[in-house]
Amino acid sequence: MRRGILRREEMTMKRITATLIMALIATPVYAMTAGDVLDKMTEKERAGYLAGAVEMAMYLAATAGQAQKSECISGWYFGRDARGQAQIVAAFTRYKDKPAVALMNALISKACPAN
Repeated sequence: MRRGILRREEMTMKRITATLIMALIATPVYAMTAGDVLDKMTEKERAGYLAGAVEMAMYLAATAGQAQKSECISGWYFGRDARGQAQIVAAFTRYKDKPAVALMNALISKACPAN
């Protein structure tokens, strides 16, 4: 009988441990602020981070059937005048304590509304 109790306790501890591990894994990742992007990244890191985020926005728009929005985002950020890049830097400088992705989403939504 004692052996059965120990096994149940062991199983309970394993379930608790697994639950805690899953809770930790499911916890949202630290949200990078605009200040982190401007102040903690090198120029190369910042360029890669921003380009990757913009490309993801383009991809999401395209897969949602919004090809025009995807093209708009591309022109806004990667176009000759690169106005998107300047707008991002200005917003990140002004709102350093805000989440970088939220600021980028707001800028993209304003520059390229949904079809």
